[in-house]
Amino acid sequence: MTVFGGDPILAADYNELIDRQSTALFTADSSTWGATETILGAVAVSAIAGAKYKIIFVGKVSADVAADAANMRIREDNLTGTQLQLQQVYLPNTSTNGWQTYVYAEYTAVSTATKTFALTGQRSVGTGTAHRIRGSGSAPGYFYVDRIAN
Repeated sequence: MTVFGGDPILAADYNELIDRQSTALFTADSSTWGATETILGAVAVSAIAGAKYKIIFVGKVSADVAADAANMRIREDNLTGTQLQLQQVYLPNTSTNGWQTYVYAEYTAVSTATKTFALTGQRSVGTGTAHRIRGSGSAPGYFYVDRIAN
């Protein structure tokens, strides 16, 4: 759909542009990680060849040592898959609530098949061994995929 300045846009038109494919919620704290890159969550979609997808993690990350940093990655398939995005998160103190984190990647499907995306964490600065995603039923973290273009 092409939209020009001044064109009216209906809600139904807009809703066609954003199509949620898969969501993983963090309704409890994740397992911990340190210097070794660790899978924290995964989402799978039925990808359509040529379609474009956005993959997003939004949630809170904490550490057990002040002034650490964590590398949050979105990867294709698994722990060793192609890295689509890397976001370094500075963790200034040991807040039990965590620090708001947003990681965004895009992917254009090369074939029509099931496609998995993995969210990983790895300490990049400091000595902490208990970095984690913080989540609860009333304040979950989200890892999701939307189709954004055909």
